[in-house]
Amino acid sequence: MEPEAYIRVSTLTEQPLPPQDYRAAVRPLAGEVADLRNLKHRWEMEKDKATGSLQASPLYHWLSECKERLDVISLNLAAKEADLRQGIMDLYYATGEKSHPCGVVKETTCLHYDPKEALNWCAKGYLPGLSLNVRAFETAAKHMDLDFVSKDKAVSVALKSDLSEFLEPQP
Repeated sequence: MEPEAYIRVSTLTEQPLPPQDYRAAVRPLAGEVADLRNLKHRWEMEKDKATGSLQASPLYHWLSECKERLDVISLNLAAKEADLRQGIMDLYYATGEKSHPCGVVKETTCLHYDPKEALNWCAKGYLPGLSLNVRAFETAAKHMDLDFVSKDKAVSVALKSDLSEFLEPQP
């Protein structure tokens, strides 16, 4: 027989099988698949039963309540942190003071430019290269007046991670 007439079932045997033995060779594998499917179905049923029991327990309800409360607290915390940052930023704009007991104001210079123009400028002698070295270019551009670069200041506030000193004593 030609080699194409044989089907190799490597998971069952290392020997090539003639086509008429194909069904006999695959049958045990199909039985194993059926067994595993039944086992999987049985454990899914067990899981569903356990989930139902868990949902009926007081612990499940307590955990659900904790999650809901944490979600609400997280939203309130994010809003209050934004308000605190804005308050520190307003104080900074009014006084120019960057340091505050709750955090610190950070100023960063943002550059806006066309990367092609920056590469052309660099190629004319400042930072020659095949591609734009963004870090080197921006470091230089912050201290130079280039007509194709616009600059603006971005102000952000970094809050202290521990603000416990600002807690009011509990009666």
